[in-house]
Amino acid sequence: MSWTDVPARRLASLLVRSVIILFLLGVLVAALATWQFNRPPFDPGLLERLEIGMSPEQVRQILGEPRALGPDNRHWRYTAFMAWPIVHVDFDETGFVSGWDYDE
Repeated sequence: MSWTDVPARRLASLLVRSVIILFLLGVLVAALATWQFNRPPFDPGLLERLEIGMSPEQVRQILGEPRALGPDNRHWRYTAFMAWPIVHVDFDETGFVSGWDYDE
């Protein structure tokens, strides 16, 4: 059986593709195993600097830009990519902080 034999080339090609796919799956599993799904979007100590009545600009200076905004921009959500902890910052009808919640 020579290398020019079509079935042998197909088998070799299939074997190489299988090894590559298994390697990539291993890399993916290793990456997911080391990913921190519980990491907060920022240092939780920053929440201690928030105060009722702060303006949106003051909140941005402390926490940065929110990842998502709720209706009428009165509810801001902070979260890290592919992570669970979410920080909610709520604003009253006058546009100032009325409260916040750290959902671990």
